[in-house]
Amino acid sequence: MAYSKTSILSLAIGLLGHAPIQTLANADAMVTAAEQAFDILLPAVLATGNWRFSIQIQQLTLSTEVPPPQTNWQQIYLLPAGYLKNIRIIPQNYVYEIYSNNQIWCNWGTQSPIFMEYAYLPDLSTLPPWFIAYFIYEIATYLCLASAQKPDYFSAL
Repeated sequence: MAYSKTSILSLAIGLLGHAPIQTLANADAMVTAAEQAFDILLPAVLATGNWRFSIQIQQLTLSTEVPPPQTNWQQIYLLPAGYLKNIRIIPQNYVYEIYSNNQIWCNWGTQSPIFMEYAYLPDLSTLPPWFIAYFIYEIATYLCLASAQKPDYFSAL
């Protein structure tokens, strides 16, 4: 069964005693907070571990930009689209720096292709059921810890 964002959020807030939801339209505060948590937590959770279902290998593209001579870097490669985290560079005998503008500055030559094994954000329909079950608890934990100090929530407990 393929899960959607709405079904995942419905199960997560259901753990906290909220009624199940069918849509994200006209959402109350709990559903809105869960939706925001989903958008923050999914990339963060996928980037913290080496989840094999969200890792792929792709050849890096050489940029047309040339690094300044004072940096001692020779080449600039572009990071793959959807990049979350680097696992390794293939072959593994290079010195490099990854910068915030989605570039890898390095001293590699252009004679052989360079590949990157990296974590990416997969489509929700491809997430395995065991990860969905884990992620539901991740969202519920985040929401529970975020609202545990509110007086109205504390009295309900």
